[in-house]
Amino acid sequence: MVLQDYWDLFVLVELSALRAGLDSLLRPTFAVHLYVGVIAAFLAWEYFFPWRPRQKKLRNGVGLDLFYTLFNYLIFWMLIGTALVEVTSVVFRDALAHYFGIEHLVAIRLEALPIWLRYLLLVLALDLTSWLGHWLLHHVDFLWAFHKVHHSARELDVLNAGRIHFVEKLFYPFVFYVPIGMIGFAVQDTFAVGLFIAVFSAFTHANVRLPLGPLKYVLNNPQIHLWHHAAAVDYKRNVNYGDALCLWDYLFGTAYLPDDRNEIELGFDDIDEYPTSFGGQLMAPFRSLLAPNG
Repeated sequence: MVLQDYWDLFVLVELSALRAGLDSLLRPTFAVHLYVGVIAAFLAWEYFFPWRPRQKKLRNGVGLDLFYTLFNYLIFWMLIGTALVEVTSVVFRDALAHYFGIEHLVAIRLEALPIWLRYLLLVLALDLTSWLGHWLLHHVDFLWAFHKVHHSARELDVLNAGRIHFVEKLFYPFVFYVPIGMIGFAVQDTFAVGLFIAVFSAFTHANVRLPLGPLKYVLNNPQIHLWHHAAAVDYKRNVNYGDALCLWDYLFGTAYLPDDRNEIELGFDDIDEYPTSFGGQLMAPFRSLLAPNG
């Protein structure tokens, strides 16, 4: 394909994504209803049974997080995100075919496995790639500049999970889809498990406490994830990268839960100087990277 072909594909995918996005607003799918319903349940849980009762019901920045959620999960993907990811994936596949002669990415086929085992493997595969992606966001300075937006919250609740810079939202699909595509998981299966992980990610930021017993070493939860946002933990030696599962942190030695405190200082060293508006946070990573000592 020549450059014009990629541009034509971008336009076609963009128009399709725009139509699909507008249609989802008028006729929300079951997945949308399910996600909104679960988030509403978490909000009610926080309101009536907060783990940190001294935290304000309408904390500072809650409006910003609501806008991030709307922007990232609707506006951005309708306007550019879907088309950009699709075209980039096509360029990637074409490059593999042209330069390395690789025509098919799928290296492992799973059709013969029972459905429960396929989904279990998919959860493990997606969550492990998510753990790796999160680790990279903290250890690569370029990526940390964008992930810093997420860590700019001084208080956590379920809505904070949506505070993510759009560049980070573009980064994760490539971390996910290349290895997952090589294993040969179906798109609809990947979407279903991705929705499950997104719900769990929201839960880990919630102002709630859920005793899990021995499962606390497997399932991620707000008690362990709170320390991931602790100001006292250096961002490059950060801890608790897990999304739906904290299993990986215990396996790779990055789990950290020194005590059961629910009130700790959150953020990073220069958080007092960090922008608190959407526009300011949108541009902050670029200013940081372009600065002479960035």
